[in-house]
This record gives sequence, structure tokens and C-alpha cells, in this order.
Amino acid sequence: WNDRLLDYVADNFKEKHGVDPRESAQTIQILRNDCDLAKIELTEKEETVITCRHAGKSLNVPVTRQLFEELTADLLQRTADTTELVMDEAGVTPDDLEAIVLVGGSTLMPQVRRMLKDLTGREPYTEISPHTAVAQGAAIHAAILEAKYRGPDSKLADIIRRRLELVKEENVNSHGLGIVALDPKTNKMVNHIMIPRNSRIPIEVRRVFKTSKENQERVTVQVLEGDAPDPMACSLLGKCRITELPENLPKGSPVEVTYAFNAAGRVIVTARDKTSGREAQIEIERRGTLKDEDVDALKRLADDYVVE
Repeated sequence: WNDRLLDYVADNFKEKHGVDPRESAQTIQILRNDCDLAKIELTEKEETVITCRHAGKSLNVPVTRQLFEELTADLLQRTADTTELVMDEAGVTPDDLEAIVLVGGSTLMPQVRRMLKDLTGREPYTEISPHTAVAQGAAIHAAILEAKYRGPDSKLADIIRRRLELVKEENVNSHGLGIVALDPKTNKMVNHIMIPRNSRIPIEVRRVFKTSKENQERVTVQVLEGDAPDPMACSLLGKCRITELPENLPKGSPVEVTYAFNAAGRVIVTARDKTSGREAQIEIERRGTLKDEDVDALKRLADDYVVE
């Protein structure tokens, strides 16, 4: 959102003075801060002015709220698309929601709240500050854990402890978990999702697969995280192998794969050859962190997102 304002001001400056302020890291740092302040100001006011100073020249660029909304219309549509996608994957409708809690300073922008009302037919809940919503949620979660696991030893007041003990929490996985498998229809390797995203955890799933060729000597199970059909578009969590399979094993022999995701955040995958009984297992601890290249890939994906 800030970058849209920054580019608008920089383009005006370049058109006026013939130099691009984006070529200076110092100018961009100052201008980005000024654009952020202007965005906040447009939450309360209909118009503001952003001043850009670069190479001994300056320019005052007036920006209205309407202009800002036009510059960021595709970002707002992306937010609406994401909101609909999240509700669809969770299997809920706006009528199922008790409240729409706003999180993050960007939800203070009038167009965001207006979009949410148009999308859901109800006003967003405004009794919690978007700036502190995450911290408040963490504090409530901590109180729930204390009430459940410390019980009478908790320092919480009895009435609060009894109320929190009744709160039901459900943990779900945020990404699909699967293995690389051969699609018999296309004869191509695909990501066969065994635990779809938003599944309640802990969970354990079993599937029987078949060997793909005659006299197969080993089976390798590649454990993936991701929802794309193409394995190359997913994250490889690990591999486990069954070796020394029986001689003359016919094509299509059954191999049972057990895929478990426990409450501690560990993925445990076991592969067992049902003919010989030989098996292999891998246990993976998912720490929920992204590598720098993962962050870069997500940024490229966001940059390539286009709203028609």
C-alpha cells in the first residue's frame, strides 16, 4: 500500500524535474516513511500532501483518499479474494461467524472495513484495537492453557478459570501434507495429498499404494508439504526408503503408507511393504519457519498476482 503511494509521488517528481528519486536509497527511505504517515492520515482525512525532496529539488504532491483507493484497488480485491478463500476452505459462511475481528494497522483504512461489510453483510467488530489484537489473543490463549492444565492451582479467579476451562480450541494444519506418487492416468509424478490443509490435528491417515514396476528392489517415499499438484512446487520435508524387497516382486504389489501429524507438531510417515512386512519410518519436526529463499518465492508470487 505504501509502495503505491511512493511510486505515484516518484513518478510525478520524475515528470516534473526529470530525475527519479527512487535512484537514491536515502530519499526512498524518507519518502517511504512519509507515504506511511500519509496513508494513516487518509484514514481520518479526505486529502493530504506528500513532499518529496531529492537532488536539491522538491515537489508537493496532493493525494486524496479517492485517489489512494484507486491506486490500491487491486490490493483490496486481493484481500477480498483471500477472505473468501479462507472462509471457503474452513467451510463457514459469514452467518457462522460470531464476529469479524480486525488485526493489523491496515484494517483501519476505511476501504478495508467497507469491503468486509460488503463481503459479509455485517459490520467488523471494533471493540478490540487492531494494533493489540494479536497480543490480546496470545494472552487469552495463555489464560486458557493455565485454566486447563493448572486447574485449582491456577492463580486465576475461580469464575474466570471455570469459564476458560469450557473453551474449546482446535488446532489445524496450515498446509497440505502428502507424498510423491505416480498418477496412473497421466503416468506423471504428482503430489498426493494425504492430510489436507485445515485438518484437525492430531490426525493419522493410511493409504495403500502399489509398486510401479516388476522386480522393484526398493520403495522411496518423498514427504511433501504444499497444496500444488506439481511436487516441484511443494516443499520436500524428507524421505524414507524400504530396501531389499522380495525377489520377483510383481508390479502392483501393495505398499501401505501411514501419515501422522501429532499435537507436538511432528510429522511421522511410515511405509510398509505388505508382502514382506519390511518397513521404514521418518519423523520430522516442523518448526514453522521459512528460509530466505521461501520468503523471496512468496514475495514473487505476490508480485505476480493480477486481478483482472
